[in-house]
Formats: sequence, C-alpha cells, structure tokens
Amino acid sequence: MDQRRKPMMRRLLTGLALSIPTAALAHQDLGVATGVLAAAAHPFTGVDHLLALVAVGLVASRLPLRAGLAFVASAAVLLPAGALLAGGIPVAAIEAGILASVVAFGLLLSAGPRLAAWSAVPAAGLLLCHGAAHALEGAPGLPAVLGFALGSLSLVATGLGLGLALRLDRGDARRRWLGGGLVAAGLSLAVGA
Repeated sequence: MDQRRKPMMRRLLTGLALSIPTAALAHQDLGVATGVLAAAAHPFTGVDHLLALVAVGLVASRLPLRAGLAFVASAAVLLPAGALLAGGIPVAAIEAGILASVVAFGLLLSAGPRLAAWSAVPAAGLLLCHGAAHALEGAPGLPAVLGFALGSLSLVATGLGLGLALRLDRGDARRRWLGGGLVAAGLSLAVGA
C-alpha cells in the first residue's frame, strides 16, 4: 500500500471501529428487546436525535483536547439528567430544544475554533431536551436511563470517530459543509414540525 494512504486508512478503520456498537444497536427489534437494550435503541429511532448526537462527536473531534473532553463529558451527564428531569419540562420546549440542538451543533461545527471551544459546553445544555424526550416516550426507571445514555453515547462516539477519520480539526470546507448541512437539516425539521 502507498505510504500516503496508510494514515488515511488507519483513520477510516478507527472511525469504523468506533461505529460498530452503533451498527449493532441500530438493528435491535424494539418489540423484542426490553429494558436497557430497548432504551439504548431509542436514539436511533428519530432523525433529530441521530443528527444531534453524531454532531456532538463531530464537534468534539475538532476542539482542543480539554474542550472536546468537557463537551463529551457534559453530554454524558446532561442526557441522563434530562431524562430524570422530564416531568418539569413542557413538551413544546423539549421538541424546540431538540431541533435547536441540531442547528446549534451545526453552527459549532462551522464556527472558528475559538468560538466553538468557548460555546460548546453551554450549547450542550440543549441535550437535556434529548434526555427528557426519552423519558416521556420510553420506559421509566434507571435501566432505561442507562440504556438511553449508552445508545446516545455510542452515537457520539460514532461522530467522534468520523470526525477524527476525516480530520475535521482543520479549517477545510468539508467541516463547513457538514455544519451547514446540519443547520439546514435542523431548520427543515423545525419547519416540518
């Protein structure tokens, strides 16, 4: 193999390896699987959840290490926290927050590195809405919350692997196109809602 292709192949294989848990969960039969596995499959059932959670990983892949870790850690805390706080958040606010998260994460992906690093963790607050939606639509209880967090974080890991494989930390047009696509998708979902 050509020496120039080896690093690209390594990044591609890393991205694919990180998405294996995602592929396994995406084919779960929701009628058969119960408890943790059914809850883990929930983030794959809505395009808004799927886009936002993969976008978290894409954004984290281009941030400096500390900011990226803080962003992913915020996601890991806020998703289950939203599920536990679901009763206190109006349903209309939950739906608006989910769609706003797709737009916000698309803007973060397109933004310059300083703005993205500064605003990523506060923007992660929108993930409370994803957790709340899961609690309102899914089974109650700690196993369901843990399963939802597992499924969500596997989507974040997929986005992170994809971002690292594509080397989105650089200021190229691919990053801006991906970010713009996420913004457009979020806005079209909002218009459709």
